[in-house]
Amino acid sequence: MLETLGSKIAAHEGEYADSDCYEILSELALLGRYELRALKLELRLAIEGVRADKFELPYRIASERTGCGFLILPVTREFHDRAFNALQSLSLASKHELDLERQVGIGMWKNSEFVDVEWIFLEGGNPPDPDLEGRLAFSYPFRRASEQRLPPIFT
Repeated sequence: MLETLGSKIAAHEGEYADSDCYEILSELALLGRYELRALKLELRLAIEGVRADKFELPYRIASERTGCGFLILPVTREFHDRAFNALQSLSLASKHELDLERQVGIGMWKNSEFVDVEWIFLEGGNPPDPDLEGRLAFSYPFRRASEQRLPPIFT
């Protein structure tokens, strides 16, 4: 998964790539061991769904400690042409609903024999948005969230 970020950075010609890849890498580096394990599990489930071309609701993880959320969107072939727009809008909705400062969106779809991965990074405040809140109330696009406190690293 991280190779897709590395190749995106390498594709830029300047010394410093003008993209959000560095911010995404920084957010991944701030995650703790258990948060990374939970993210890895959800990434694995999303990849399995994409390979099977099975519709899955987005997976989400939010770190209270870092104030960043991660949304993983597996996309079926049927919705491939609208995948990037869906990734942007669902990432924004997730960031707004969970009232997070930062959100990393990870979209996956299978265009050929390989699974393509797209990353986006959102940052900033969450001003009140009655239109977005109304759409979330009318048609909720996420799995029902469960709050789980992860065990401490040292016991």
